[in-house]
Amino acid sequence: MGELEIQVKVYSLRTNSWKTLSNWPGGDTFGGSAKFLNGAIHWSVTYINEGGWAIISHDLSTDDFAELPLPDIEDDDVRVEIKILGGCLSVCCGHSTYMDVWVMKEYGVKNSWTKVVRIPFYLNLEDSEFLRPSPLFLMQDGKILINYGSNLRLYDPRNPHIHHFGKSFEVEAMTYFESLVSPNLG
Repeated sequence: MGELEIQVKVYSLRTNSWKTLSNWPGGDTFGGSAKFLNGAIHWSVTYINEGGWAIISHDLSTDDFAELPLPDIEDDDVRVEIKILGGCLSVCCGHSTYMDVWVMKEYGVKNSWTKVVRIPFYLNLEDSEFLRPSPLFLMQDGKILINYGSNLRLYDPRNPHIHHFGKSFEVEAMTYFESLVSPNLG
């Protein structure tokens, strides 16, 4: 069986062309979609042959790739997904029955990782499977807005109670940052 080849291509609106970057540091991008922060795009990647996870960033101004440190994760049976919570790089580490949410308080500094919450998975009795949370927003008081399947819920780690917002409804959410920079730079 051949090795999986990852190619990173960058499209420039200014030149209306694609450029292939040849310096991808390795790993497979199985950890959800990329996230933008501090002028770089970030992916969680897994090293299938070696095992383990990493965060790979791509600096858009220099086209350089770098590996950012992860927090000290408790076990190897985990799925790592990147989020942006409270304007900080965050990782959601999904274990078998719970998720730990970590926030990097100082960008690029390993010792600044702080575990902000452990969220339990809830058993969906209809399908006999666990519902995995997707954190959307971290509040200053420590509460966290979560997408659980088709429900928005508010979780308070000081009082492990889920606040339901009434009826179920279809939810698809993404965080973003507004910018005054026009994509039409040409």
